[in-house]
Amino acid sequence: MIGHKQQDYFRHGWSWLLIVLVISWCWTELAIAQEGRKYALVVGISDYNNASGLGRLKYARADAEALTQALRRAGYKVQLVVDHGVVKNFLVKTLRQLASFLRPDDTFVFAYSGHGFEGADGRDYLALYGVTSETVSSEGLPVDEVLDLLRKTRTSQLLVLLDACRDGMDLQNRTTLVKSATFSRQWFSKNTRGIKVLFATQPGGVSWEDDKLQHGVFTHFLLRGLEGKAKDGTGAITFNSLASYVDRAISDWGWENNKLQTPYSVNSDNVPLVLVSNNMEVEAGTKVVSVSDGDTIANAVQFDNFGNSNNLILDGKAAIVQTYDGSVLRLTPAIGGAAGSAFISTPTPYTGFSTAFRFRISQPGNDGADGLVFVIHADKHTVGGAGGYMGYSGIHSLGIEWDTWYNPEFDPDSNHIGINIAGSVAHAANQHYIDHITPDFSNGQVWYGWIDYNGHTLEVRTNQTGIRPNAANITRDMDLRNLLGGATQIYVGFTAGTGGAWENHDILSWSYKGLAH
Repeated sequence: MIGHKQQDYFRHGWSWLLIVLVISWCWTELAIAQEGRKYALVVGISDYNNASGLGRLKYARADAEALTQALRRAGYKVQLVVDHGVVKNFLVKTLRQLASFLRPDDTFVFAYSGHGFEGADGRDYLALYGVTSETVSSEGLPVDEVLDLLRKTRTSQLLVLLDACRDGMDLQNRTTLVKSATFSRQWFSKNTRGIKVLFATQPGGVSWEDDKLQHGVFTHFLLRGLEGKAKDGTGAITFNSLASYVDRAISDWGWENNKLQTPYSVNSDNVPLVLVSNNMEVEAGTKVVSVSDGDTIANAVQFDNFGNSNNLILDGKAAIVQTYDGSVLRLTPAIGGAAGSAFISTPTPYTGFSTAFRFRISQPGNDGADGLVFVIHADKHTVGGAGGYMGYSGIHSLGIEWDTWYNPEFDPDSNHIGINIAGSVAHAANQHYIDHITPDFSNGQVWYGWIDYNGHTLEVRTNQTGIRPNAANITRDMDLRNLLGGATQIYVGFTAGTGGAWENHDILSWSYKGLAH
């Protein structure tokens, strides 16, 4: 483990190290921003180059990307750097800037996900992109140097979260055994001097990945805690309440999965650290707010997850269910011949809009079918036909589909996104407004979708990284108000369908914002 000498000079002791403190999204903004700001720099490496001798990490980058999203939802401004962008000069320069930029009331988050090792000099290093056993001292970043740089900042609002590495696959149980690579408690307690630390596992213990969770177990419950599960009695999320929640949750997971993992924390100064204040709403469920812009009101709706269905009208087979992702909106279960829909129960004023959502399509049967559709319409809540109609057909509306089945009368292929008009799912004759996507949406992984409409142009984006692409997959000019019959109010939601093949269609989180104009 890191911090304990091994015979091997270049060790693979971590597959995932996560350090969290507080930093600036754009360093020049720090000079003019108000006090009490929250910033994060999140670094993740899954793909090391071949010369490094380090294997690919399964969920390191995914964990870093998910942490980025969670911190943003909690009010942090976050910069994410991944894979080949993770180099020593950049990280050292950025950390040195903290001393002059951070103020006493600021909170700083630095997150590193990747391999780590112990060098011949006995120092513990972060394995940055491009490092090899011959370039440890020049290309690796010593952890004690990171801590020294952090101690020079003017803020004491510093938090470190450390998840040990993943090394070796347990094929029978489809989980990855994570060999502990944590620092010793004595070493880190002596060197943190006010920096709070939450470790994924005891020194010498084991930290786990779980394919069902699609994350490291520590990161999964860390994310759940930041979403609101770790609130204390005042409604805030503090270091102590987060550490306590993660410890309990991982203990419960271990009991259910017959795997032992014991996190622990270091709080050497015992000074309270508030990560999310009690006036920042991050709990499960939905938030509906009005945003004023002059005389125009634009509605915004956000589901960080689906703790309840109070603000939704569900039809067909749609339901709120508990999964490893938490409370999710399941549009259809993995059964044949099903259709389901979910719409916000109250209409919103017609405007341009931006929406983003996470989804997972799982348990495909007979190769899996048929897909899901984001829908905007002006009529009452309803659900369309099952099968290739994806619960959308017959609804006079705009629909953007994530299609997982090839119906030759409708589709150009078996995995694409497409823009649907007026309840029709037919794209076979006109392929201008579709895009073939790889890999398959039904691969059981988390996918992301973004849809933006500025009043005359519709843009659709999708990927698995969670980082919104600059270029749209599909762009289409349209008059949406005319399409909806001149409606001044609209309903927004999702539909999905299965046929002779089936799959779960789960929406994990969703935000919608009408653009005031």
